[in-house]
Amino acid sequence: MLSIVEFWAASTAHVPGNPARPVPTVSLRCALSYGELVHSSLHELQRAAPTARLVWRTTNAVCDSGFVGDWHDVIHAYSGSGSASYQLPSARRVRERCTRRYNVSEAVCEQTVMNRQNTLAQQRLALKALSDDPGVGVLDAFALTDGRCTSTADGRHYPNLLARINTHLLQKLVRA
Repeated sequence: MLSIVEFWAASTAHVPGNPARPVPTVSLRCALSYGELVHSSLHELQRAAPTARLVWRTTNAVCDSGFVGDWHDVIHAYSGSGSASYQLPSARRVRERCTRRYNVSEAVCEQTVMNRQNTLAQQRLALKALSDDPGVGVLDAFALTDGRCTSTADGRHYPNLLARINTHLLQKLVRA
């Protein structure tokens, strides 16, 4: 009998400046060392379940244009210093709130905000961390959701693509 363990990396990129959804400081630290998080999680699971089939699920892609309300303000606060929205008072307040709340630099807030750029970086770091172990399956949810902004109502969840994502997972498990 095949023992199966599926685990995925929940996105450690968050919206640190969103007043409605503060994140634990440890999440920021994990986001900054995401490749190591993936690597150490893999080795811990291999030690705990040496005969299990492991499948890693990458983070979904994020559609920055899908964010609304406070989430929208945060995305625009980190849209690049050359953009008009970056200069808005609301954007400055978001950046100041993040640096004060977490006692980190603006750069750390920018590197950990949930946006397409950072979820793409997470996908690449995860794939690199797992590339040395061909026995680990990868369900690349980023690739399956990237560019499909019409399939998300909030910019990060894809209920209309769950059947497709689950089909890919089942195909990986059948091939195991």
